[in-house]
Amino acid sequence: MARPKGFKKTLNLNKLNTGDLRRDELYDDVARGNAYLPQGVMLEDMDREFVEFVNSDLTITLDGEKVPVIFLTIQKWAEFTKTWQHSDKFNNIKIPFITIVRNPDIQSGENQGGYWNIPGRQNETYIKVPTNEHGRNGMDIYKVPQPTSVDVTYEVRFFGNRMRDLNKIHNQVQQLFNARQHYIRPNEHFMPLHLESVSDESELTDLNARRFYVQLFEIKLLGYILDASRFEVTPSINRALVISEVIEDKCDPTVKVKVGDGQTITYTIISNPNAITQVTFKSLYDIKYNELTEVKNITNIVLTVDGSPVTIPFIIKEGQNLLIDFDKSSALTGQFNLNGFIL
Repeated sequence: MARPKGFKKTLNLNKLNTGDLRRDELYDDVARGNAYLPQGVMLEDMDREFVEFVNSDLTITLDGEKVPVIFLTIQKWAEFTKTWQHSDKFNNIKIPFITIVRNPDIQSGENQGGYWNIPGRQNETYIKVPTNEHGRNGMDIYKVPQPTSVDVTYEVRFFGNRMRDLNKIHNQVQQLFNARQHYIRPNEHFMPLHLESVSDESELTDLNARRFYVQLFEIKLLGYILDASRFEVTPSINRALVISEVIEDKCDPTVKVKVGDGQTITYTIISNPNAITQVTFKSLYDIKYNELTEVKNITNIVLTVDGSPVTIPFIIKEGQNLLIDFDKSSALTGQFNLNGFIL
């Protein structure tokens, strides 16, 4: 039973990426084989991809056999005919076949819309990659040269001896370029192909000679050269943990003395925030100290008379030195009273 027109044997059920996801996908393709840098592309990469394009998209199948494709440079036609593997039993070239010749005169390209490169051949930043080395955060800068635009012209010739074969190759070519351009991907870089002209080179003047059609398709590749040997990776910023210690001039605690009735005496020690936690003074009298009162934000008070630790109650003679050490938070104000009476 004949299938209806437009019948599809297979359906692609995978949803294609669009927008930012598609851009990320294209970026991954260009950087394939390298974590961050793109793949380089040279003229030989363009030649290889163009031959693959002709082999896969432009060639046709006639009488059950795929039309062979040969890529020619400046070698002589006689040398080509001697080494050509598609020959009949009389060593004559079998027709049809397709040849590809790349014009050697590479021109300045139009890939960048007619804009020129920045002078100086400096490398441009391609991507910045965060790094972490021995606990230090930094960044590496990956740089690539600005691509050099080139126009590469290929001459694709179809050799055939039947008009219907010529019609078939024309149908193939016109459908491929019905949107003005067709893209190929040398090393995953998108580059457009333009069909510049179609001309006939058939030799039909000698009616006794072997007749065949030669159809020339001139196709221009709007490509660019990206030299991978000029890629560079340079470290940019290293962020290290820097700790600065600021030493402030700490003030001494405030000591207030109050002599009351009955020969009582009170030393009030006030230590403000960030003040030192030690005070020393010379006794003006013979005094017996008997208690510590009104202790606020102070811990672990140590009393020393002329280098000898003492505990409450104790007696200090006139002229002896009293050293008081205490502990407190540097952010708080500490205070306590040392009470006694004059002997």
